[in-house]
Amino acid sequence: MIDVKAFKEINKIIERDATSSTYKFILLKNTIEICQKFEHLIKISDKLVYLPLGLLVEGWIFDYLPFVFKRISQQPKYKVLNTPIENEYENLFKSMNLDRNKTIWQDAYVNIYNAYHNLEFNKKQVFIFGNLARLTAKTIVNMPMRYIGSMPYTIFIPEKKSFGRGSFSNVKIIHRGILISGFGYFGLPKEYYYVFRYFGQSLYGTSTIIRRWKEKTYKYNKKNIIKDEIDSMILKSEVREVESVKKLLFANIDIQCVWSGEILKNRKYDIDHILPFSIWQNNDFWNLLPSSPKINNKKRDKIPPPQLIKKRAEAILYYWQIYEKQIPEVFWYQIKTSLVGNSKISISLNDCIDALCMKADYLIRDRGFDIFDF
Repeated sequence: MIDVKAFKEINKIIERDATSSTYKFILLKNTIEICQKFEHLIKISDKLVYLPLGLLVEGWIFDYLPFVFKRISQQPKYKVLNTPIENEYENLFKSMNLDRNKTIWQDAYVNIYNAYHNLEFNKKQVFIFGNLARLTAKTIVNMPMRYIGSMPYTIFIPEKKSFGRGSFSNVKIIHRGILISGFGYFGLPKEYYYVFRYFGQSLYGTSTIIRRWKEKTYKYNKKNIIKDEIDSMILKSEVREVESVKKLLFANIDIQCVWSGEILKNRKYDIDHILPFSIWQNNDFWNLLPSSPKINNKKRDKIPPPQLIKKRAEAILYYWQIYEKQIPEVFWYQIKTSLVGNSKISISLNDCIDALCMKADYLIRDRGFDIFDF
């Protein structure tokens, strides 16, 4: 299944392929994440695997957001990104009252991330984000996609190379599903897809893509460099978000640990990422459930196996039904884009349990993460 030639070519691209920005590292990083986390949205043909370009756009916007906010260069000559893209970021910061002199980058990131994922952008912000997404898609397609590989568009093969100015002019809300439907797909040769899916985390790790991204960023910011802060911007280990879930659960008296069934008195509970944030980096509501602090501390970065998920399905469904009742639009778009997909005409919550089991099984069997057992 794994093509050694493709593996060697990817390593060559990371380590030796010429680049005048960090663009190729962000492209590779987000492609790996799509291959590993969004198999339910991927289409496979005889020679190519098709991935949603909108997922690349979303990842690109949030990966670069801290650097634009802090004005940390990602290109030579002290440029962060290209001017039109930077201008749209600035418009978004201004519309959300995010002042660099008063706001740390982590708060700016979380505010924009939550507004986007929880469908809280106002009309003006939807328009700005749509323009930012369109300009980002154009940059991805015409820059790193074009120039990665021996010939133009030999590894990354976009369905579209231009995106009209009016692409999102009539959109009232914007979220991941809108980006997926709006930007189409890009093709990836099968041999590269399997390398990314099964060995991507090795390529993504500190010795390769992340290391090279850091090196480039350090190089472009010699006069204005705080290495620890740049490292945290790249890894984003500080942007876990659980307060939205606690607000939804506040009105419910009987809070029980999703794993043990223990009643958690006096509202003393943690919010557990079913698929750990350090591995999956997902703050969707379906992935956030209450747990006793003791069990959450024991679980940490371990993966609940399918048999445990099925055993505790009733408790998981109980909380999912609370989310579904209180925020149906947000809950279901998150389910359809990051857990199940749109291949079925109708999706039940039991289908979602099956999809969660499949992702947990992939992390345990194919990625080798430890099993959570208590």
